[in-house]
Amino acid sequence: MGGGAAGFDPAGRPSSHARGGRQHPAPRRTAGDVSDDIASLAHADLLAVGVELFPYEMLADRIWELRNAVTTYDGWSVALAESLKVPVATIDARLARAPGPRCRFIGPP
Repeated sequence: MGGGAAGFDPAGRPSSHARGGRQHPAPRRTAGDVSDDIASLAHADLLAVGVELFPYEMLADRIWELRNAVTTYDGWSVALAESLKVPVATIDARLARAPGPRCRFIGPP
């Protein structure tokens, strides 16, 4: 067994060697050395972000129409952008070139 942290292999993937080789959920870890104070501040900032939720029903038909052109996840973004008449910001060139979306895409050249 390598030099990974307890419950993880050397590449940082969850390992199954603990407790008789059975799979168990891996503990959540933060990247790098983040103190509890900094993590708490980041958590509070995240909670302060204004998030508006949109019901699935208003986008469902358009997401379904896009099913052969983009992933369901991307279909959500495209359908919502089309509905709000705003562009989708992405670095996914394949999504930006996909047939079907009627919204604009903005991203790196």
